[in-house]
Amino acid sequence: MKRILFLLLAVCCIVGALASALRQRPLNAIICYHELAVQDEVRRFRIVVPKRLAKQTPVLLAFHGIGDSPESMAEYTKLDELAVQEGFILVYPEGRLSTWSTFNLNPLQLEDNADLQFFDAILAYLFEHHPVDPTHVYVAGMSNGASFAQLLGTIRADEIAAIVAHSGARPRELAEMKYNVPTLLIVGSNDLAALDMQHDAEMYQQYETNPRGSNSIQLLQVAGLGHEWALKHNRDMWTFLIRYRNDDADFNELMDPD
Repeated sequence: MKRILFLLLAVCCIVGALASALRQRPLNAIICYHELAVQDEVRRFRIVVPKRLAKQTPVLLAFHGIGDSPESMAEYTKLDELAVQEGFILVYPEGRLSTWSTFNLNPLQLEDNADLQFFDAILAYLFEHHPVDPTHVYVAGMSNGASFAQLLGTIRADEIAAIVAHSGARPRELAEMKYNVPTLLIVGSNDLAALDMQHDAEMYQQYETNPRGSNSIQLLQVAGLGHEWALKHNRDMWTFLIRYRNDDADFNELMDPD
């Protein structure tokens, strides 16, 4: 009996070791960091480039929440693995002081927003150095990053094909501005942001000017989830995003945003 228990224990240890090795297997991608100067300030972003890229290569810019970083967002979202599976380039911009400028906005001065200019600079870099299709530019954000994603959807609609806004409402100062980018809003039923995001979804769905098809604004409420990333819905997020392309994208303008 002892011998059988010993053998079972040994098998469990071997299986556990193999599982751990598989989890730690390096991604089939190049992961590196780049810096760009924006308003005389050096800004950093993390980029994941799968070694096998999809045709008409998409890019997803993922904006973290307050207090997070590119590294922590990569850890809690597992988007690196999704990028490798689907063959899209993934970029994690880093916020100033781990925050995105979505507070006390002046709708008349949005172009002065340093984070908006950071987004513009990243796109210009991507189109110069990577084979990204300008009609397949996607944005995702968590919490404060989701609010910033919706700011981008408001004032950079011509450059973005679709958005995932996770656990973050639209900045209140933008309430009077039209919004017509396909957007999947995701929030947990136990998240304090749930009511605001439900209001956002209803407001977006009222607009009749959306040129990219019906049902392009969706709200996914995850039962029992708090203020955290809905990891099990990663593939649902990508399925929603890749459904859309932005034929209004101007490659030349993206190459030279000035």
